[in-house]
Parts: sequence; C-alpha cells; structure tokens
Amino acid sequence: MSTRTRSLRVWVLFGALALLWGTNFLWIKVALTAFTPVGLTLCRLALGAVTLLPIALARSGGLPRERGLWLHLAVAALLGNAAPYLLFALGERHASSGLAGVMNATTPMWTVLLALALRTQRTLPATQTLGLALGFAGCLAIFEPWSSVPGENSPLGLGLYLAAAISYAVTYVYIGFIASTGLSPFALSAAQLLASTGWLALAAPFISLQHRRVTVIAVVALLVLGMLGTGIAHAVNYALIHAAGTTPASTVTYLIPVVSVLAGTSILHERVTLVLVVGVVAVLAGTALARRGAIRARVSR
Repeated sequence: MSTRTRSLRVWVLFGALALLWGTNFLWIKVALTAFTPVGLTLCRLALGAVTLLPIALARSGGLPRERGLWLHLAVAALLGNAAPYLLFALGERHASSGLAGVMNATTPMWTVLLALALRTQRTLPATQTLGLALGFAGCLAIFEPWSSVPGENSPLGLGLYLAAAISYAVTYVYIGFIASTGLSPFALSAAQLLASTGWLALAAPFISLQHRRVTVIAVVALLVLGMLGTGIAHAVNYALIHAAGTTPASTVTYLIPVVSVLAGTSILHERVTLVLVVGVVAVLAGTALARRGAIRARVSR
C-alpha cells in the first residue's frame, strides 16, 4: 500500500469514526421518543454485540475463555458501557444531545484526577493544571448556575452526563487488567458488549422498555445507534489505531463534541448561546491540555 493510499485510508477512518461517535447522541435523543432509557440502552448494547461478534469470531477465532478474565470484563462492561450508556440516555431526557458530546469529552480530565487520587500519577505539571482549570471553567459556563431563567439544559441532565464521563474515566484506570491479556481487541470488545448487555438485562424484567408508541424513525435511530454507532464503531476504532497509532487516533475525541453540537443544532434545532460556545471551547482546550500533560507525565516517569 502506497503512502498516499495509507494516508487517505487513515483520513476516511478518522472521519467515519468522528461521524459515528459524534452522532450517537442525536440517535439517542430520537430513540428516546419511543423507548425508555433502560430499553434503549439494552437494545443498543445487544445490537452492538450481535454486530461485533461475527467480526470477532472471524478475526480472532472466539471469545475469551478464562473465568477470571470474564470477571474483569464484567466490571469493565458495567463501568465502561452499561452505566455510562444508561446515564447518557437518562441525561438526554433533561438536556440537549449536543452537550452530551461535550460532557463526554471531559473524560480525560477526570482520568487525571483519578490517577492523582490513586497515586498512579504523583505530579501535576503546569500544562495539566491549566487544562483542568480551563475545563472546569468551561463546565461552569455550560451549567450557568448564575442564570435564573430555566433553559433546556437542566443541572440534572448535565450532572448525569458528568457522571457518565467519570464512569468512563474509572474504566480507563481499571482497563489495565484486561489490556495486558494479549487477546484480540475485537474479541475483548465483543465479550465486553455481551457482558454489558447482561447487566441491563437484569433490570429489564422490572422496568418498561418503551413509554410511547414505537415509530419507524425511533426504530431506525436505535438500529443505527446499536449496529453502527456501537458495534461497527468499535471495529473502525481498532482499524484506525492499527493504521495511524494510538495517539493520532485518540485525537478523534476533539471532533466528537463538534459533530454532536452541529447535529443537535441543525437537525434537532437545539439552542446555542454565546456562553455555551465559550464553555464548549474552554472544555475542549482544557481537555487537550490535560491529555498532553498526561502524555508528558508518562514519558518523564
């Protein structure tokens, strides 16, 4: 493969992943018109697992077999899939889909704080300090606690978004138990989605899975969310990492909030204010600085 062809492939994968992950919050909002958050999340995870399982079987020959590894996968599935997916679905009943993508981008900031709390990172470089300060200032601007006029983004919804981002951060700290196994990422992802489906299935008998009449658009949104935004997106992510490397591939994180906000404003007509734009820019800048500081801290150890 020529350098030009390889570069084109990387850009195509990069754009596809940003579009898939960035529009997930739009599909959640649409699917919630017919399904409850639990029903939506359960179907999303099941569809993702069913979509990814054949890829995992074809490329790695099967799922993990060690009982101990499955226990770790169950924990990762709870913290990295079941809990945050459900929290985002619950949050989108109280806040815009665009801001879900923005709050999702705060995950690296919470990862840094957890690393400090657990002493896996012992120092806080000036770059990270500035990044955390910018990020939290951006979150404050988005929450607008000084406003007396209620808007479409309630503190409850934004709080649920932040809880989801923190759950992702905990997963990144925990994921070392799984990443060192040497198994195929496709096999691990398929197994993790299966385990997370099991977590949501536990609640299904006690909670209604739909709250309104099911419409075609809601079903389409759920299928796209589960099969493309959850299942295929995992495969695209690993293909991008293989083609470009982990660090370049991780920069797609900065495009996800942009795509989510654009999708929310253009399709769902969600309101965007100047304070909100300033908050989003501060969050993205803070996340970039926090991530850069984290990379420097690892290199210096």
